[in-house]
Amino acid sequence: MNIDASGGAVNFDYIVPAGTVYDIFMFSRLNFVIVDGNIRWGRFAGLGAALNNGVLLQVLDDNDVIQQHFSTDVHPLRTNEDFGGLTGVDNVIRLAAGDDAIPIRFSIFKSGNTMTLFPNWRVRVVIQDNLSEISHMDGLVQGILKRTREAKIS
Repeated sequence: MNIDASGGAVNFDYIVPAGTVYDIFMFSRLNFVIVDGNIRWGRFAGLGAALNNGVLLQVLDDNDVIQQHFSTDVHPLRTNEDFGGLTGVDNVIRLAAGDDAIPIRFSIFKSGNTMTLFPNWRVRVVIQDNLSEISHMDGLVQGILKRTREAKIS
């Protein structure tokens, strides 16, 4: 996710597969790991300031209608601490040789249940700023694909 989206938003999607015996996805967690030099509160990663536009986390249905905003246009994730209101943010890990790391776990199931997504629904991370100076940023969607129909041999 180390990209320059200052010219326009860039979407990263996990799309629930269609046309398989697994026809629902029980979305349970969204993880991020950000590695960068000098990670501090009031900034995004180790960048010198908060993001102007921020990061959006959304779930869209198969018609591209947003079904869930985990962050919104009014309240995007602009700083490291913005994740704290949404997720379990572990302490910043200070590495001996340069970069710091911040692991972020957004556990939907801890609110009482997983979120059911259907074929062609997507979990979307929207990057709206220049993140190309960040050393490393990864995202991982976790959940279980469930079968609600029998496999057919053709």
